[in-house]
Formats: sequence, C-alpha cells, structure tokens
Amino acid sequence: MDGACDDTQRHSVLIFLSEGAKSLGFSGSADVFTCVNATAPEGFQHHMRTATCDGATVRTSSGLVVMPDRGVADADEAGTLMVPDTNGIPESAPEAYRALHDVADRAQRIASVGTGTFLIAGTGLLSGRRAATHWEYSDELARRFPDITVDCRDKVVKDGRIPTAGGGAPGIDMALSLAEEDLGRDVAQRTARLLVTHRRKPGRKISSPVRQW
Repeated sequence: MDGACDDTQRHSVLIFLSEGAKSLGFSGSADVFTCVNATAPEGFQHHMRTATCDGATVRTSSGLVVMPDRGVADADEAGTLMVPDTNGIPESAPEAYRALHDVADRAQRIASVGTGTFLIAGTGLLSGRRAATHWEYSDELARRFPDITVDCRDKVVKDGRIPTAGGGAPGIDMALSLAEEDLGRDVAQRTARLLVTHRRKPGRKISSPVRQW
C-alpha cells in the first residue's frame, strides 16, 4: 500500500484482545493509527475494530473493561491483525486458535506485541520464522515452539508479513513502521511528532546477542 492513495482506500486493523491484555499493548498501537489518520493523505483511513475469543468483554491488566466489536470467528478479513500482550503468557482454546488462524491467514500482515507472540505461534504461522517477545518469556516461547528463532531483545523483528515487538514501547515503534510501509516516511515522522516520540528504526542501537535454539 505504498505511494499515493486514492479516495477509496481504507486499511482495516483488527485488534485481538485476551483476558488480562496490557492496555499499552493495544492502545499504543491504536493511538498511532489514529494519529496516522490525522496526518495521512486525504481519503486514506485506518479502520479499527476489536475482537475477543467469543465476543465477550475482557478485563485488562490495569482493570479496564473493554467491550469488543465482535468475536474473532465472526471477524471480517483484516488488512492488519494486531495481537497485543497480556499479563503473563496468554492461554487460548483450540477453537480460538483455529478462528485466529483463519483471520490471520487472510490478513495482509500479522503483528504482535510482547506475549501476544505466543498466540500467533499457536496458530502455526510463525513456524520457521524469527520472532520477538518480552525478554522475560523468550525462553518459554523457544521451549514451546522450537521451530521459531526467538530474538530475546526488546525490539521489533519483522519476518515476511509478520512483525513482532518485545513489549509496549517497541509496539509503538512497530506501529510507526507499519504506518511508514503504508504511507511513507514523512507520514510516520509527522505521526511520531504528534505522539511526542521518536521514529526509531527497529533493531538499531541494541548490542545484546540474538539467542537461537
């Protein structure tokens, strides 16, 4: 979705929420896309919706209650599927993984923040790829999914159409990088200024080694 946008372009973003979701993990990315809408060329909009496993409300780790737009099985095709992190490792039923896989399989790209990577890994779509998660859970991700190369640093790892971020702050960097993919560097930089943050390129200025299993 690079280059100029005509007056019909709308990119859908579906945010999948689990019980105990960390507020920054999804609100940070949502705020980026909202600010992008304010700085994007006329006619382009990110259209955001939320989904949970069964369409029921979830309580975030900070105690906020979120009412989703729908259950994930009823979700329309998503341009971007976002899976934010939770307090600890998220657990999901097999039917939820299947429904999430169906949406993810049709998505243009799939992005996760922190431990949300476990949910994407559970669909099998990270098999043979590199991925990031929160450093505290990187060993467990590697143990559960030995076919994934785990990067234990708090940064953004992009492998094909699947970017993954190590936590809430890197998740904002990741969302800015997606905005740059969609609309170019100038829009991403203007968005960063609106959010009073820096547009940091993923992977820079980090000296820790990549851990592979």
